[in-house]
Amino acid sequence: MRNSIPVRISPMFWVSATLIGFLSSWTLVGTVVWVGIIFVSILFHEYGHALAARYFGQFPRIELVAFGGLTYPEGPKLSLPKEFIVVLCGPLFSFFLCILGSVALKLPIVSSRAELSIFFESFRVINLFWTIINLFPVLPLDGGQLLRIGLEGAFGVRGLKLSMLIGVILSFVIAAAAFFVGWFFLGAIFFLFGFQNTQTYRLSRPITEQDRNQDFHLQLLSAEKLMFLHQNDEAIKILEDLKEKTKAGILFISTSQHLARLYFEKHEIEKTYKTLIGIEDHLSEDFTYLMHFVSFEMKDYKRVFQYANEAFRRNSSFEVAEKNALAAAFLLEEKAAFGWIEARVRESSENAMLFLSNQLFDPFSNSQKFKEILNRFRDNKDA
Repeated sequence: MRNSIPVRISPMFWVSATLIGFLSSWTLVGTVVWVGIIFVSILFHEYGHALAARYFGQFPRIELVAFGGLTYPEGPKLSLPKEFIVVLCGPLFSFFLCILGSVALKLPIVSSRAELSIFFESFRVINLFWTIINLFPVLPLDGGQLLRIGLEGAFGVRGLKLSMLIGVILSFVIAAAAFFVGWFFLGAIFFLFGFQNTQTYRLSRPITEQDRNQDFHLQLLSAEKLMFLHQNDEAIKILEDLKEKTKAGILFISTSQHLARLYFEKHEIEKTYKTLIGIEDHLSEDFTYLMHFVSFEMKDYKRVFQYANEAFRRNSSFEVAEKNALAAAFLLEEKAAFGWIEARVRESSENAMLFLSNQLFDPFSNSQKFKEILNRFRDNKDA
């Protein structure tokens, strides 16, 4: 079974192919013909990738999805030259179909029958068009992959990031040009590519050369296995060593996140705090909330205030609002402090008077607004 190449077809492939076929022909028969051509063309294209990957010892699988196909080359990682060949074989197979259509048009049995001529002309044009479009140096198209491999081979991680940046610029330029000449469908596709490439480029910015080190990846994997087995002390030793080796990049961020969680589980607040500061520009929502908590414990009220809104969105509890109010009071942010006081007592009036008696609120003791809040809760307590 490992010698076969599995093919999965998403229902959305048929939907998108039918839509393209109908918009191109406006007839039922024409739609069916277009769907058939699209199916054969894309499947043959993906087989180009898959057969090359299989030749190099991988175990590919093909998936036909909306508006295209994907080949997943599972197995051993290929060198960049071999990966280049695998990517290139897709467009080469498509161009072969274009040549096949051109040859068929010259056959007497085809040229003498109008319906066959129309079919093979459509077959030829579709594959030529798809080959040209697919070679545009924009990710995730094959041309973008070829550009990525070439630049990555020449410049390493910098080349990888450059290929993404080129993809961002070209995607929006092509989208604008397509919209200008009235090719709205093509424009929408490249606009989507531009958006995707922008997101990918933003996420790729922390990548460093260390992220390409397979030994480091295996070290992280071994630590994660130990964490799964609840052997946290052993995992911490491995992660601390990996953090020291990497110092920056995606692996560094992942390692720091694991360490922060483990330190926090051991109630080592200061270590958690310092670890999170090292990756502060890359905190997810969960770690933003953790940073908010440990910053309060470390009396770093500036950071508590900085993450106040995000933490409250993550957990709109009176405890979070209370921390935010105290941090705002410490920083003499009067308006924010009163807003968080209101949020705190709205979530829970339990021990409200004790909370309001905190000395951090002393600078506001003569404020009319603060007096109104105190009086309101005294009245509620008396009632």
